[in-house]
Amino acid sequence: MGRYGPTVAVPRILASPPPVAIFIGFGESSLDFIVRGWSDEGFENRLDVTSLLGVAVHRALADSGITIPFPQRDINLTTVSPAVAEALGGHSARR
Repeated sequence: MGRYGPTVAVPRILASPPPVAIFIGFGESSLDFIVRGWSDEGFENRLDVTSLLGVAVHRALADSGITIPFPQRDINLTTVSPAVAEALGGHSARR
């Protein structure tokens, strides 16, 4: 994404001042940015314009082949009741 990024796809975002993407840190499974654009539609339309901007960012990332990661967790079971073991595929419970 260039300086104007996906915001050019949101007609309710003003071209001047130009929108900006600001890197704010590293998340657990992400790079975290704030995207700021300006609109002259008034504060009462802020949520609608913010939503349109977020959808445009998501679409631009998807169109570029960039996926948004999500945390994956492993669950390690040390003991399982026989009924649960059967429900999980018939493996016998370790005792």
